[in-house]
Amino acid sequence: MNELFKYDYYRATGKEYRFYKYIKLYRNPALRYLYFLRKEQIPNCSFSKKIYNFQRKRLQIKYGLDINCMQMGGGIVIGHSHNISINSKAILGKNITIQSGVTIGKDFRGTRAGTPKIGNDIYIGPNSTIVGCITVGDDVLIAPNSFVNFDVPSHSIVIGVPAKIISRKNATENFLMNRR
Repeated sequence: MNELFKYDYYRATGKEYRFYKYIKLYRNPALRYLYFLRKEQIPNCSFSKKIYNFQRKRLQIKYGLDINCMQMGGGIVIGHSHNISINSKAILGKNITIQSGVTIGKDFRGTRAGTPKIGNDIYIGPNSTIVGCITVGDDVLIAPNSFVNFDVPSHSIVIGVPAKIISRKNATENFLMNRR
């Protein structure tokens, strides 16, 4: 089994992944989606990739999860599995918690044309939007309903529309669970 998914499972449940716990995946659609996404990323037989791709796309339609990101670190937690959209060229670090309604997308014009690079230990609140060729540092909390289209330094909290940055050490200490 993919080590990245084992870490995703641990962050979401607080327990180590065992194959006999596979049935628990069907209770959590976000974990099930991440399972098929991670299995699809493992280089193996093209036939099994087609099966994993079919299962992932079925869940994508059912729950509105559009996560095609191929560069994701371990420990991704999806809090509520509805209406999440992440661009396929976005780069995500490890220990990221994503809530419902989040959009991580591409900006097509201007000086920030491109996709975001998101660091480690990030909490992204519900209905937040992160767009453009920006860098979000480590240990950042993006509050609910925030619009981020500028670089965010490490150890900070981003609040509002237009977003404002508040510097704070350990910004995500009570928001990220089960980190290794």
